[in-house]
Amino acid sequence: MYSFKNLSEARNLTLDWLIEYNYERGHESLGGKAPVEYVRSFLPFTPQNNSEGAKGKNCCLKEFV
Repeated sequence: MYSFKNLSEARNLTLDWLIEYNYERGHESLGGKAPVEYVRSFLPFTPQNNSEGAKGKNCCLKEFV
């Protein structure tokens, strides 16, 4: 069992996990694609990767952590 030093550490590690799980990690049930990549394959327009990298990807996730 992992013990967090404080709430901030717990939030940061949770955010890192969410980003990896939804943006980077392939899922067998989605044909090896990450959830975000899978959803984008159905969108009529897919925005190009922005120059912010991971910062741009997790901007909205921070609201939930």
